[in-house]
Amino acid sequence: MSVPAELATGTPERFAAYAEEIISAIRSGMDRFVDSDSQGEALLNEFDELTADLDDARRRSKAISQFHPDSVMRAAADAAEQALEKVSTEIALDARVYAKLQGADVSGSDDATKYWVFRLLRDFRRAGVDRDEATRARLREIRDELVLVGQAFQCNINSDTKVVKLDPDALAGLPADFVRTHPAGDDGKVRITTDYSDFIPFLSYARDAKAREALWREFNRRGYPSNVDVLKSMLTLCKEYASLLGYESWALTT
Repeated sequence: MSVPAELATGTPERFAAYAEEIISAIRSGMDRFVDSDSQGEALLNEFDELTADLDDARRRSKAISQFHPDSVMRAAADAAEQALEKVSTEIALDARVYAKLQGADVSGSDDATKYWVFRLLRDFRRAGVDRDEATRARLREIRDELVLVGQAFQCNINSDTKVVKLDPDALAGLPADFVRTHPAGDDGKVRITTDYSDFIPFLSYARDAKAREALWREFNRRGYPSNVDVLKSMLTLCKEYASLLGYESWALTT
């Protein structure tokens, strides 16, 4: 299995293969989990290890899709994230896994473990694991759609780099290397973008409060207006999901 650094500096094909390896291992592991003879906390540990591996892979995919400089690599990470999220949905709606966890005896465990199991089982129910097959099928579709909509939402933000033009004095407080790489243009203004490489140091070190506010406002306008329809689609899906589970709003499902 590749280590995170190798994945980030490798090829899109290698990252796709890594995701497939994780998915295969998780699915096989869940089948073993369902048939496991382990009891109590030993059983819970098996489940925790499997879901931790899945969560690690999802986070790596998310990070690479957001920050990698190569668009082909970002696309591979997006695809991997979609596939990994599908597995997460499979687990959340797997009645066999739910029943196995329900049967775990934690009567002798500490309060923290009992509370974790309570939350775990509650999250399975909130995902719809105890609903009929037709409802679970639609919930599965919605969760898959939400992944795609969420990626589109983030992509619109990432691709919408905005710029503020400031007087050179606004760079007071910034490190010398930052100032050196942001010279004034022909109009006498320096240009600071909403990219993280500009945004984070500028808000961290710039002494000019008005300049920081100007950049902050532009940063939070990224993705507008292109994300308006995307957000409407997201809210519609969330509303349907909540309604299928009998909740008034999406907030009650999380």
